[in-house]
Amino acid sequence: MVKRLNPVVLAILFLTSGISFAAEKCDLLENAPPDRLVSYLDGMVRGTVRGREMVECIVFAIKKLGNQRYEPGIPAVTRFLDFHWPLSLEERLKRQRLYYVAEQRRAESYPASTALVEIGVKSLPNVLETIKADSTLPIAREMAVAVVMQIYRSEPQNGVALLKKEADQEKDARIKRYFDFAIYKAQEWHNVKWRPRPSKGPQSTHSLLFLMASAKTEMCQGVHLVRPEKPPKVPF
Repeated sequence: MVKRLNPVVLAILFLTSGISFAAEKCDLLENAPPDRLVSYLDGMVRGTVRGREMVECIVFAIKKLGNQRYEPGIPAVTRFLDFHWPLSLEERLKRQRLYYVAEQRRAESYPASTALVEIGVKSLPNVLETIKADSTLPIAREMAVAVVMQIYRSEPQNGVALLKKEADQEKDARIKRYFDFAIYKAQEWHNVKWRPRPSKGPQSTHSLLFLMASAKTEMCQGVHLVRPEKPPKVPF
């Protein structure tokens, strides 16, 4: 028989586990104007990012550009669509009663995806180019689809229609297959029920511990979705 651990004991275990749930900090960019944030991201060479401080500055810049809806920063942010950084515990608590589904949770672990959604429809041309590009990593292409479908979350059929239109206009068979995969991924978002969670009052110790466990698991393993059917083959 499995014994239930005391919530207080669990809390102590998490607090001493070495995992930080605080929001990222960046003294270097704390008061930087948006154009400086863009320059910082443009100066980053992928594959050479080292150390938590540098990573947090990248995430800080991406999130701030999104919060400010800074359109000139779209190309710089789009480069980081495959950049994974789990939400802080504080952010998870804020999102508890918002539109929060499995697909969105996965996308929000990639800050560039959230930032481009915040910037809005002006992000779409760069996002579509990301889907087309041979150099795009699979996860970046998946996050590009997430951006499209979250921008069109009130009319998901229009997001799917946009991807189908791009596929129909494309003459390159290889790129068509990229869009076939994008359309398949978009169907997962099309079926999402976008409704707010009902308020249940203050968070209990158990729900707080669940969020901490979820955050810790995602930091270590990422979030995995169950696919409804076999996706089309894509020449990655």
